[in-house]
Amino acid sequence: MKKLRSSLTFTICFYLFFLVMTIITVFVVYKEIDHTVSFMFLIGYVLFLVIILLYAILATVMKMIRIKRDERTKRIWRFITFFALISGGGLIFSFFTSSELDYYKTFSIALGMSFGLTFFDLAFPNGTKMEG
Repeated sequence: MKKLRSSLTFTICFYLFFLVMTIITVFVVYKEIDHTVSFMFLIGYVLFLVIILLYAILATVMKMIRIKRDERTKRIWRFITFFALISGGGLIFSFFTSSELDYYKTFSIALGMSFGLTFFDLAFPNGTKMEG
Protein backbone atom coordinates (compact mmCIF):
# COMPACT_ATOMS: atom_id res chain seq x y z
CA MET A 1 0.00 0.00 0.00
CA LYS A 2 2.87 2.34 0.81
CA LYS A 3 4.46 1.66 -2.60
CA LEU A 4 1.20 2.56 -4.35
CA ARG A 5 0.92 5.77 -2.34
CA SER A 6 4.48 6.84 -3.19
CA SER A 7 3.89 5.95 -6.85
CA LEU A 8 0.69 7.97 -6.86
CA THR A 9 2.42 10.92 -5.18
CA PHE A 10 5.27 10.77 -7.71
CA THR A 11 2.85 10.66 -10.64
CA ILE A 12 0.77 13.54 -9.30
CA CYS A 13 3.90 15.67 -8.71
CA PHE A 14 5.24 14.74 -12.15
CA TYR A 15 2.07 15.82 -13.94
CA LEU A 16 1.64 18.90 -11.72
CA PHE A 17 5.17 19.98 -12.63
CA PHE A 18 4.25 19.40 -16.29
CA LEU A 19 1.16 21.61 -15.90
CA VAL A 20 3.13 24.44 -14.27
CA MET A 21 5.86 24.26 -16.92
CA THR A 22 3.25 24.29 -19.68
CA ILE A 23 1.58 27.41 -18.26
CA ILE A 24 4.94 29.19 -17.99
CA THR A 25 5.87 28.11 -21.53
CA VAL A 26 2.58 29.41 -22.95
CA PHE A 27 3.18 32.71 -21.17
CA VAL A 28 6.76 32.99 -22.48
CA VAL A 29 5.74 32.19 -26.04
CA TYR A 30 2.61 34.38 -25.99
CA LYS A 31 4.48 37.41 -24.63
CA GLU A 32 7.39 36.75 -27.04
CA ILE A 33 9.97 37.04 -24.27
CA ASP A 34 13.35 36.95 -25.99
CA HIS A 35 15.94 36.27 -23.33
CA THR A 36 18.62 33.64 -22.81
CA VAL A 37 16.93 32.34 -19.66
CA SER A 38 13.58 31.94 -21.41
CA PHE A 39 15.26 30.15 -24.32
CA MET A 40 17.00 27.75 -21.93
CA PHE A 41 13.69 27.21 -20.13
CA LEU A 42 12.02 26.32 -23.44
CA ILE A 43 14.82 23.86 -24.24
CA GLY A 44 14.35 22.32 -20.78
CA TYR A 45 10.60 22.14 -21.38
CA VAL A 46 11.09 20.25 -24.65
CA LEU A 47 13.45 17.81 -22.90
CA PHE A 48 10.91 17.40 -20.11
CA LEU A 49 8.24 16.64 -22.73
CA VAL A 50 10.44 13.85 -24.07
CA ILE A 51 10.96 12.50 -20.54
CA ILE A 52 7.24 12.62 -19.72
CA LEU A 53 6.43 10.88 -23.01
CA LEU A 54 8.94 8.12 -22.24
CA TYR A 55 7.56 7.82 -18.69
CA ALA A 56 3.99 7.48 -19.96
CA ILE A 57 5.01 4.86 -22.53
CA LEU A 58 7.05 2.92 -19.96
CA ALA A 59 4.26 3.02 -17.37
CA THR A 60 1.74 1.88 -19.97
CA VAL A 61 3.91 -1.01 -21.16
CA MET A 62 4.65 -2.14 -17.60
CA LYS A 63 0.95 -2.16 -16.73
CA MET A 64 0.05 -3.84 -20.01
CA ILE A 65 2.39 -6.70 -19.11
CA ARG A 66 0.79 -7.14 -15.68
CA ILE A 67 -2.90 -7.05 -16.62
CA LYS A 68 -4.93 -10.19 -17.11
CA ARG A 69 -4.81 -11.92 -20.47
CA ASP A 70 -8.49 -11.46 -21.31
CA GLU A 71 -8.28 -7.74 -20.45
CA ARG A 72 -5.19 -7.41 -22.64
CA THR A 73 -6.94 -9.17 -25.53
CA LYS A 74 -9.97 -6.88 -25.21
CA ARG A 75 -7.76 -3.81 -25.25
CA ILE A 76 -5.88 -4.96 -28.34
CA TRP A 77 -9.13 -5.62 -30.21
CA ARG A 78 -10.47 -2.25 -29.04
CA PHE A 79 -7.30 -0.59 -30.36
CA ILE A 80 -7.65 -2.32 -33.75
CA THR A 81 -11.32 -1.34 -33.95
CA PHE A 82 -10.65 2.30 -33.05
CA PHE A 83 -7.75 2.45 -35.51
CA ALA A 84 -9.85 1.04 -38.36
CA LEU A 85 -12.81 3.32 -37.65
CA ILE A 86 -10.79 6.51 -37.19
CA SER A 87 -8.52 5.91 -40.17
CA GLY A 88 -11.48 4.92 -42.36
CA GLY A 89 -13.41 8.00 -41.27
CA GLY A 90 -10.37 10.19 -41.89
CA LEU A 91 -9.83 8.75 -45.36
CA ILE A 92 -13.49 9.25 -46.27
CA PHE A 93 -13.40 12.81 -44.92
CA SER A 94 -10.19 13.57 -46.85
CA PHE A 95 -11.65 12.07 -50.02
CA PHE A 96 -14.61 14.45 -49.94
CA THR A 97 -12.85 17.59 -48.67
CA SER A 98 -9.49 17.69 -50.47
CA SER A 99 -8.16 16.76 -53.86
CA GLU A 100 -5.28 14.74 -52.44
CA LEU A 101 -5.29 11.97 -49.81
CA ASP A 102 -2.64 12.39 -47.11
CA TYR A 103 -2.15 8.87 -45.76
CA TYR A 104 0.63 9.81 -43.35
CA LYS A 105 -1.52 12.44 -41.66
CA THR A 106 -4.61 10.25 -41.58
CA PHE A 107 -2.89 7.16 -40.18
CA SER A 108 -0.76 9.05 -37.65
CA ILE A 109 -3.84 10.78 -36.22
CA ALA A 110 -5.70 7.46 -36.14
CA LEU A 111 -2.77 5.73 -34.43
CA GLY A 112 -2.40 8.41 -31.76
CA MET A 113 -6.11 8.64 -31.02
CA SER A 114 -6.48 4.85 -30.91
CA PHE A 115 -3.59 4.48 -28.47
CA GLY A 116 -4.94 7.31 -26.35
CA LEU A 117 -8.48 5.99 -26.22
CA THR A 118 -7.40 2.42 -25.51
CA PHE A 119 -4.43 2.72 -23.15
CA PHE A 120 -4.81 6.14 -21.48
CA ASP A 121 -5.79 4.77 -18.07
CA LEU A 122 -2.74 2.48 -17.93
CA ALA A 123 -0.34 5.43 -17.63
CA PHE A 124 -1.66 6.23 -14.15
CA PRO A 125 -1.65 4.21 -10.89
CA ASN A 126 -4.66 1.93 -10.29
CA GLY A 127 -5.60 1.89 -13.96
CA THR A 128 -6.95 -1.67 -14.23
CA LYS A 129 -7.34 -5.04 -12.55
CA MET A 130 -3.93 -6.67 -12.09
CA GLU A 131 -3.13 -10.36 -11.93
CA GLY A 132 -2.81 -11.91 -8.51
